[in-house]
Amino acid sequence: MDLQQIVQEKIETLTAKLDALNVSREAADQESAKLREIMNGPLEVEEKVSTVENTIDMNAITASNDYYLLDNLKETATLNIQKVKTRYLLTDQDELISPAGFHPEEKVFIQTGQWVQTNVLPKSSNMKAFDLEAA
Repeated sequence: MDLQQIVQEKIETLTAKLDALNVSREAADQESAKLREIMNGPLEVEEKVSTVENTIDMNAITASNDYYLLDNLKETATLNIQKVKTRYLLTDQDELISPAGFHPEEKVFIQTGQWVQTNVLPKSSNMKAFDLEAA
């Protein structure tokens, strides 16, 4: 299965989860804003916890987070993402960026520059080397 299919499956799964939560984006965003206001407010920690437990719809917070992830997954679907299949990646990039929906351990990154995948490092290179098996 190619990466675009994996991203599409993640989008479909998340969309189904949001449908099951049955919370509109507007309601989710409102609850999220209320939560931020409580957490950034002057209350003591115990009061914040009590206020959150009594006033915040946690399904809406879950939906808010899922809507955010869904937006990011849709953006991921438009990017040039690649799975590295070797130990080393030589690139002209300063850092490797894992797209939304993928953990760096999956070795899926956004390719924005030149890449060379190799299992053996060259004696010299003007590219930065990333060891993807380093602990």
